[in-house]
Amino acid sequence: MSPLLLLYNPLTLIGRKALIRREPEVSVTRGGLVLPAVARERPQIGTIVAIGRRRIGDPTLGSTVMFPKYTDPTSRGVLIEGELLLYLEIDELLCEFHDLPQSQEGES
Repeated sequence: MSPLLLLYNPLTLIGRKALIRREPEVSVTRGGLVLPAVARERPQIGTIVAIGRRRIGDPTLGSTVMFPKYTDPTSRGVLIEGELLLYLEIDELLCEFHDLPQSQEGES
């Protein structure tokens, strides 16, 4: 997906909706085993690339969010610029990830 969609957003979503780019699937385990497509878990984490009406406390454009595990991309997906994006209600999102402060090395 082009970074242009994040900088200049030509989409206007109606209502409290969000378009989410899913994180890529992990195809190799930490131990180096290659997983076939059938055995891979679809990630539940993604980045908001377009958002409709918001309330105070709602995630913003570019936020990393978690959505329900069994969100079906075939019925809830939209193909934009050759990439399948999820189209969800903001109320369906489970949580928003915030940057955690990095601990300073050498502190006691």
